[in-house]
Amino acid sequence: MFRSLLTVIGWSLLLTLPLTFLPLLTSTISGISFAFWHNRHIETNTAAYLSEIHARASDWGVGGDVPSFRQWQDTNNDFGVMRINSDDWTRKLGFVLPEQYANILKHNEVTIEKSASLTTLKRNTSPSSPDSAKPREQWLWLTWYGFPDFFPWDRSFVRAIFYANAHPPKNESGFFIAQCSGSAEFLCGVWGTRPYALVHFLVEEEEILGVEEEEEEEEEEEGLTYGVPSEDLRRVTVRIIEFPLQDVWTGLPENVFLGDDEQVRAVMGGEGLYEQFEPYEEMAQLMHHFAEYENGLWNAKGTVRSYLDRVDDWIGKHIAEPMGLDGLLDGLHDIVFVLVGRLTGELVIAPMNMLWELGEAYLARPSQAERILGRLEDFDPEPANLMDGVFAGFLAKLPGMVEAHRSAAKDEGEPIVTGG
Repeated sequence: MFRSLLTVIGWSLLLTLPLTFLPLLTSTISGISFAFWHNRHIETNTAAYLSEIHARASDWGVGGDVPSFRQWQDTNNDFGVMRINSDDWTRKLGFVLPEQYANILKHNEVTIEKSASLTTLKRNTSPSSPDSAKPREQWLWLTWYGFPDFFPWDRSFVRAIFYANAHPPKNESGFFIAQCSGSAEFLCGVWGTRPYALVHFLVEEEEILGVEEEEEEEEEEEGLTYGVPSEDLRRVTVRIIEFPLQDVWTGLPENVFLGDDEQVRAVMGGEGLYEQFEPYEEMAQLMHHFAEYENGLWNAKGTVRSYLDRVDDWIGKHIAEPMGLDGLLDGLHDIVFVLVGRLTGELVIAPMNMLWELGEAYLARPSQAERILGRLEDFDPEPANLMDGVFAGFLAKLPGMVEAHRSAAKDEGEPIVTGG
């Protein structure tokens, strides 16, 4: 019986090979491409995480209670709103992560990207919690460099804030920025997004029956705890809205040109237009950006991939669709894509990474963390004053210079000005 089934499957695949060969080939290429792309994605996020640790350790200031340079930048920027960073985003937004994710250094089994998790966010609504007074709705603008005077999309966000401040009913939200080329590069990488984009956070007012119970069961199975009574916790729904908008209803007349200002203001206008966008899901967001990356490869004119893509599209349009087989081919593509991607990751990339690490260790070369972080014990926990390096010698000699001047003045009988 089993042999007969295999024979039927084998003949079916052989007879349909002229139709399925190209989809199988393109899905195999896509699966291999995804495995290497995802591995590079993880390496980039890891490097960003380590670089931001180094940046925090080397932050400078004058010491004491005076804000360091990094802290000063958080509130003194061209947007006029608070800047969040990869290490303080939950605190500034007023959210809580599971204790296991908030303290990943104490839980070695938790990967670093969990510290930027958007699917496990909660708000502590206890009256004793300072976070309970923060807005339910908050907007986070993702920018590259943070110069609205030079970048139109950044300028549009600033104008949208002015619009919200001029209309008090629309000013019930909190506004923040994050710099994806700097102190929030890790966040942007883990979230699978890029500027220019708005991240919308909404604290649910009531527990959603069924969905909330299912989430609580999943969290219990994973051993996640929040350190807060469950009755005081509320879910946070997150949406990522990337610009420019595509196929989105803005509520504006059809004869209105949707420029940068109109798009940002329409989404933030307080009419609930953000609900057109699906709540954040990690895998969906990841595949969305992989599709953007891969489309660039398939559409590159003059390459073998572009010719394969054109033939594949022709087969789908002129053969598969008339025969009603387009759904079958799509399903086959997805199965092969997932299978090839996983096998490539486990049988090719994982051994390659292990051999690379062994080779680096054998050659006594520094690891990625050692190259980026250097010797953290050399950093003073108190922010350093950069001016010490410029004036240290002068300040050390100043008392002696003053005393020498006093002595010379006494010898010459000159009056000594002591102030006062």
